[in-house]
Amino acid sequence: MNTLLLFTVVMFVLLLFPRLLNRLGIPNVTAEIAAGILVGPYGFGLIEPNSALKAIAQLGLVFLMFLAGMEMDPQVFRGNRNRTVLLTCCNGGIPFLGGLLVGRFFGLGWLEAVLLGSIFTSSSVGIIIPVFREIRGSGERVQRMGDLVISAVVIMDILSLLVLSVVVRIQAGGAGGIWLFILSAVLFLAAVLYLVPKIGHRFFRLDHGTLVHFETEVRFILFVLLLVTFLAEVLHVHAIVGAFLAGVALSETFDVHACKDCEEKLTTLGY
Repeated sequence: MNTLLLFTVVMFVLLLFPRLLNRLGIPNVTAEIAAGILVGPYGFGLIEPNSALKAIAQLGLVFLMFLAGMEMDPQVFRGNRNRTVLLTCCNGGIPFLGGLLVGRFFGLGWLEAVLLGSIFTSSSVGIIIPVFREIRGSGERVQRMGDLVISAVVIMDILSLLVLSVVVRIQAGGAGGIWLFILSAVLFLAAVLYLVPKIGHRFFRLDHGTLVHFETEVRFILFVLLLVTFLAEVLHVHAIVGAFLAGVALSETFDVHACKDCEEKLTTLGY
């Protein structure tokens, strides 16, 4: 199928299905998944994903985790720290332990069983975040619950991806290279959380002084996002981990410089 026609069909389906299924009380993200199944190769076969569509899908996942990182408020997290840790342990630790035990029961080695446990731990963060965004105006209690669930789910997904990366590194090069991987991951985390906010503050101050349009700020943020995700993949850390870190690092910049218009544009672009 022609690439332009492919994207035209995709956009038409995304425009039509959520409107129809919303009348039945079905959230947008569930309607979009159902639409993708119906028109995809496992449904009616109307669309065959090509490399361009897969690249857009990967970029969409990166944006989703970036927006999740932007919405992480450190003060809210510290206030709900005990609850977040408890929910993360229950929602992630129990499936991990279950996968580990199932793997051992069926005769898998410890490394393979840990890999199975990390797969059990992965959650549908791509569904949970959009659903809570839809019900954001439903009251303060729902808002608090949404912040708690999103924080726990994102942390759980990042931990499962890090475990997966560790298992792959051990499988590829033995246990010797794992310490180098852990050290590089920690240094990468520290560098992003320290350098990106400083660069962001400096850029936004210069940008505000020259009265440049918001599109320049959006380009800067996209550059930072893509650079951090690329470096994450170079270090064999999953791209969505880098995207989430970029969002967390830039969230303070948004708050300090009151870049509400810029944030809304990024949200629109991401979704």
